[in-house]
Amino acid sequence: SIRAPLHESLLGISPGIREVNDMIRRLAVSNLTVLITGESGVGKDIAARMLHKMSARYGNPFVKVNCPAIPESILESELFGYERGAFTGAGTSKPGRLELAHNGTIFLDEIAETSYTVQSKLLQVLDGEPFMRIGGVTPVKSDVRIIAATNMSLEAAVREGRMREDIYFRLSEVIIHLPPLRERREDIPL
Repeated sequence: SIRAPLHESLLGISPGIREVNDMIRRLAVSNLTVLITGESGVGKDIAARMLHKMSARYGNPFVKVNCPAIPESILESELFGYERGAFTGAGTSKPGRLELAHNGTIFLDEIAETSYTVQSKLLQVLDGEPFMRIGGVTPVKSDVRIIAATNMSLEAAVREGRMREDIYFRLSEVIIHLPPLRERREDIPL
């Protein structure tokens, strides 16, 4: 497997950050779905990129999707793509980001901001099943590793009915929690 030199890393000497870096190194060689949790600004994006760069998927696409930055009405078509004529303005077919990430990694940042519809379709992908582009008739299969991140409690989102319980369990095969800097003061000088 091809591994790139690690240009980005989570800086720190604290036990918490050392544990996170060790966990990333161990998980990089697997294809497990990983959920990265932590407050805004703790380095969830860096951790996801590290997982990709240290994996056998390196050299293939790393596709980041900032879920709350894409309007809910457009997110489904961005992830799964669409066929020509699927809706007004769909003059050509367009592959979704899951297709574009084939053989690579897709990073779903702030996954708790997705609708039940998108969660249902993502569940199919997490289960290794093909999906359909919007307006499509041909199933699309994409071999992709999914890494998701959130700064919210997904358990609370499930209790409040904002997240499907089944997708929560599939996304959280492995959870990496990134502690905030205030909990690892010895890392401040770095």
